[in-house]
Amino acid sequence: MKGLIVTQDHQLRLANDIPVPTPGEYDALVRVECAMICNGTDNEIRHGTLAEIRDYPVMLGHESAGHIIRVGKKVRNYQPGDLVSRTIVRTNEKYASGWGAFCEYGLVTDYHAMVSDGFTDAQRYTIGYMQGTYPDGISAEEACMMITFKEVYSAFCRMNLCRDDRIMIIGDGPVGLSMVQIAKMLGVKEIYLVGQNPDAMEFARKAGATEVFNDLSPADRSELKKRCARRITQYIDAVGLNKTTLQGQAFLENGGMINVYGLRSGRDLHLPLEGMLRNWGIRYMQFPIHALEGAAHKPICDAVLQKKLDARAMITHRLSIAEYQEGFDLIDQKKALKVVLYF
Repeated sequence: MKGLIVTQDHQLRLANDIPVPTPGEYDALVRVECAMICNGTDNEIRHGTLAEIRDYPVMLGHESAGHIIRVGKKVRNYQPGDLVSRTIVRTNEKYASGWGAFCEYGLVTDYHAMVSDGFTDAQRYTIGYMQGTYPDGISAEEACMMITFKEVYSAFCRMNLCRDDRIMIIGDGPVGLSMVQIAKMLGVKEIYLVGQNPDAMEFARKAGATEVFNDLSPADRSELKKRCARRITQYIDAVGLNKTTLQGQAFLENGGMINVYGLRSGRDLHLPLEGMLRNWGIRYMQFPIHALEGAAHKPICDAVLQKKLDARAMITHRLSIAEYQEGFDLIDQKKALKVVLYF
């Protein structure tokens, strides 16, 4: 089958020799309709900087959706025709698995059936928590976008985000913009976004940000300091650079929290404590916890069906899988928010 791989020398390539995955008795085989480029993780894998992926060549992608065409004999929670997301292709004799969402076929696992049957090795397959069926009224590309929504929603649950929080989001990529939408949906009263892309910042304004600040503007940086110094309860770094993480110290109120969501953390965090509050915290939440993302599935589906979230608003480009290089170039050049590749 066809699929996007990253070669040993970190080149992106559309291969046509990937073995079609063989479903086990708790797996369902999915024909993938489309997959979405993740601006963060996919690029980390391309550049060889994601710690969890060390074996190359590797099958790329984790934001996919498609329809089930066959189920294993012990599958009880899926059936042919179901729309599902987060398909994976496990490591095979040719390629390692970087989840493999950009492949023509993939698997979902009926984890709950495994647990019910007392399957002793079930813990190896907890990714099945994050895979689920979508109700009528949700398209495949919306299901792809909802993966990001579910990741963000589950992170907010881990943060115990509440309406009275005053949050600052650093980064105006798809994750930061999803955070604005979901915080607004949850009723958070004060949402500040700091970005650099004028189009993305305008999107954030329309999506419900209380105020948006351009990090490249000295006037905006000055106003941000006046408005938010020692007022922020939840500072969320959707970029992940040491610089963007540490600048949160100046904004936290007593007892506030820095939350590092972005992946560009490097290997060290040098944390100056002089002048810092005595009560504050920092936590890294860069990967979803499978069970919590799974629990986000129904509320996010409900929110999309009820038009509280728009799962198409950030999709700026739709291309064929053969046009993958154009899609990644658009992301690299910051000319796109979310790019969908269709099979």
